[in-house]
Amino acid sequence: MAIWKDASGQLHDDMDGAALGLPGWPDGLVKLTDSQVAALKKPTLEQAKAEQTDVVSSACQTTILAGFSSSALGSAHTYPAQLVDQQNLSASVLASVMPGLSSGWTTPFWCADSNGNWSYADHTAAQIQRVGQDGKAAILAAIEKKVGLVAQINAATSVSAVQAITW
Repeated sequence: MAIWKDASGQLHDDMDGAALGLPGWPDGLVKLTDSQVAALKKPTLEQAKAEQTDVVSSACQTTILAGFSSSALGSAHTYPAQLVDQQNLSASVLASVMPGLSSGWTTPFWCADSNGNWSYADHTAAQIQRVGQDGKAAILAAIEKKVGLVAQINAATSVSAVQAITW
């Protein structure tokens, strides 16, 4: 592999032409081994921390959006948690606490039983509130896990230690 410097002084590799950001390199074409190139491209500790924090944050978001379980209907059901689902659940919970509800008030909400059969099942006020509480608990658990992992990332003192911290 070759490393070369362009007219502006930026270093590039001959694989994809991407700038390497290595200041102070001598002019001209220099041939490096693959291991030398890998060493040059190794992230700094701060870069590794930023990259791993992004990875953990993305995993947190994926976990939250994947949905959650609630036994509000008497047995475990899976509830969706995409952003629109979270908004719909919030609206349903809010509607369930409005004054003057009839004693038989229900609201339909999308969920899947233990066999994976999805339906728009009616929920009483107490049931939809339980689903809301379980959804909030699932979100908080994911966020707490992320916060703990980010704290470990920030405390790590080597690139390898940072990269070993995963979801």
